[in-house]
Amino acid sequence: MAQSTIHCTVAVPNRQLFDGEVYYASVPGSEGQFGVLPGHELIMSLTKKGGVCTLYRDEAHTDAFEILLYDGIAQMIGNELTILGRLGKWCSRINGEEMRERLAAQKQLVEQLEADQAAENGDKAKLEEAKYRMNWYEIQVEWAQKNNK
Repeated sequence: MAQSTIHCTVAVPNRQLFDGEVYYASVPGSEGQFGVLPGHELIMSLTKKGGVCTLYRDEAHTDAFEILLYDGIAQMIGNELTILGRLGKWCSRINGEEMRERLAAQKQLVEQLEADQAAENGDKAKLEEAKYRMNWYEIQVEWAQKNNK
């Protein structure tokens, strides 16, 4: 008899965001959203920067939650779906006002690091990491605005 759920793990480098059984997963692939059901064939895909992964814990799709991801990879092998992101956050925990404040502070940091770089005494790696983080905050602000958060 075919299994009715798949085991799904969603993680970022510093924590696991989800680990459990789901009936269906909608994954933000780099070439577009794709669905995963039990028995899905082997698949490996980069994830879309700023894509939303939706996990359904019941057959009626009434018990669902979303995770916003930033860079990563998804793979389905056997009955195991693994989604690894560089950054990620449960959408229900995104606070639009807090993200706008963080974004403003991050923009100031990037401007300062760019000025240091122009003066040839800056740390290029630190600047690139700050830009990466700024983009992550922009994506969260955009999601919050789109979802009235």
